[in-house]
Amino acid sequence: MNKATARLLVERCLSRFSDVGLPQLEASSIQDVRIKPIATLWAGMGQVYDVTIMTAAGPPTSIVAKQVQMPRRCTSIGDQRK
Repeated sequence: MNKATARLLVERCLSRFSDVGLPQLEASSIQDVRIKPIATLWAGMGQVYDVTIMTAAGPPTSIVAKQVQMPRRCTSIGDQRK
């Protein structure tokens, strides 16, 4: 996941932050988004990331995001289930 993708994900999720106990943020207040891979999924089919949101006001806020990258052809039953 690159910074642009992470920022877009964060901006799409902002409206739900207060629903899960995170601070309410405005997209315009985001100064930076930092991405750190924390786990690999199912035989390399994706990753789990720690996404840290930096703003001018307040401490950083972190969320966990999963990015799944399915193969072009899912030939096994296990791949199809995933």
